[in-house]
Amino acid sequence: MLIMMRKKMFAIYKNSFDKSINLNTLDFTEHFTENLTNLQILNLSQNKLRNVSEETFVGLYNLLYLDLSENSLDFSENNDTEIEFPIPKLYKETNMIKRKSSSLPLTVFKDIYRLRSLNLKSNEIHFLFPEIFENFTQLKEIDLSENRIRSWDIPIFNKSDQLQIVLLRNNDIQYLSDAMITDFSKPNLTVDLRDNILNCSCSLMAFDNELNDTHFLQKDSYQCKNGTEYVSVNDYLQEVYEYNLCSEVEPYLDPSKKMLIIGVMSGVIIILIFLSIVYYRNRW
Repeated sequence: MLIMMRKKMFAIYKNSFDKSINLNTLDFTEHFTENLTNLQILNLSQNKLRNVSEETFVGLYNLLYLDLSENSLDFSENNDTEIEFPIPKLYKETNMIKRKSSSLPLTVFKDIYRLRSLNLKSNEIHFLFPEIFENFTQLKEIDLSENRIRSWDIPIFNKSDQLQIVLLRNNDIQYLSDAMITDFSKPNLTVDLRDNILNCSCSLMAFDNELNDTHFLQKDSYQCKNGTEYVSVNDYLQEVYEYNLCSEVEPYLDPSKKMLIIGVMSGVIIILIFLSIVYYRNRW
């Protein structure tokens, strides 16, 4: 356990803590955070962190860069007991997964709302929850690579309108859910989904439709699993279009065009109603 008190600092860099410390629990006391309101950079990477107190980052209002990479952290609602976590409904083989809760409470980042960059690479994160990111209104970059993250069913980056980079390389993502498509549809966003073995399904059509304007790093290298075979996502989509394999999926329509069509149809209906009234009156 590391407890630090009454230190006025602007940055805590990677080499501030020797890796041989191998932190297990991080707990900054109230007095410590009171004197760190000017802290902008905090790097706690490459330790063995498994638990972070809910109050650890309280008062760090000016923190811009937080690096918790290469630890053993996961998000949980309870730090002390064994609890059941709901699995996204996309994974219908089971409804719950049971494991020892640990590490990062969902509200641990509530005070660092000015954060620009969050690095959680190489931890043990399984699921993402909206509560984690709801205060990140100024977040520009998040690295979630090399975890065990699966698809999510609720949009998690709704409040992060300035988000520019989302790195999710080498996780357990299998599907592009509607929530993920919403999150990845932000303007000027770059997403990295390399080294995730996606399932070959109609959801991948989003790459050419809703997500056509999103920049995916090296998308040509993406693969999906089709039965027991692994094929290129591009090859799979080519086959989908050639043989009309996803005919049950409604064709994607750009929201602006959809509104235009609705407006035109509404105008036509109003004109028809008006002409009907005029015609009816002139009959008599």
